[in-house]
Amino acid sequence: MQLIRKSLNAGHIEPETGKHIKPEMGRPQGSVLSPLLAKIVLNELDQYLDSVKAGFETGKKRARNKKYDALQSKIQNLQKYNPGSPLIKQLARLKMTIPSVLHNDPNFKRMMFLRYADDFVILIAGSSDDAHRIRNLVGDCLDKKCGLELNQEKTLITNTRDGFTFLGAYCVKPRAILAGLFRTSAGNPGKYRMRMRIMIPMKSLIQKLATNKFLKFDSKELPYPTARKDLVNFSHYEILTFYNHRIQGLVSFYSFAHNYNSLRSIIMFLQFSCALTLALKLKLRTKRQVFKKFGY
Repeated sequence: MQLIRKSLNAGHIEPETGKHIKPEMGRPQGSVLSPLLAKIVLNELDQYLDSVKAGFETGKKRARNKKYDALQSKIQNLQKYNPGSPLIKQLARLKMTIPSVLHNDPNFKRMMFLRYADDFVILIAGSSDDAHRIRNLVGDCLDKKCGLELNQEKTLITNTRDGFTFLGAYCVKPRAILAGLFRTSAGNPGKYRMRMRIMIPMKSLIQKLATNKFLKFDSKELPYPTARKDLVNFSHYEILTFYNHRIQGLVSFYSFAHNYNSLRSIIMFLQFSCALTLALKLKLRTKRQVFKKFGY
């Protein structure tokens, strides 16, 4: 408590003016104390949502889809009494377009809560009304137990198939039609079960590269690498270190991503930007000459 009190009273130095600022409320952005304070304060929300989850979840498994089971029964009858019928393949294809269980089964509900500092996501197997009700419960808990206000503008209620962004990653559950098919050991057609995928938000990442002047967009809105003129006065070693740290950071941070291989295009932009920066520094005309001089 003494360390927290000292940190809250310490304030910060304004970089531009050099003045010592002591805010009456809140913490400076980027404070190392902020995540700890968030963990302490939002512990109330964690415990509350544990109780909400216990009261929300119901059912052992989803109810079977009667249309799916009816088609399965027809296929089995045809295979038994009329093997080789062309209708078997037609019904099998139709069956693959229908879920085997009722995804909107009102008697089956599940809930998962994930939080990192003050960012959190709640995943539910339930209705839209359930989602809105839980959001209202979260808002009431934050207000009454944590002294905080839920940011309605940044709070998104969406279907997992439409995707959402969480902690710099794009989370989405692909549609089954895109999953691909396989053959079972008995030779029957089947389809893969779709799981939530955690993806690199490529568009957002490319936009960040543009914001930080690693690339620009042409008249057709296509990205192309550019030199960082603000680095020209640095040494050769410092420029390489600057780019290597960013590449290593991205590779390490997004090691979990399903589309990890897509990161190659981002790395390529950074490598070309580095080459163009060195070309500008060493008065070489093109990045090709840089690669020719130093290797690739």
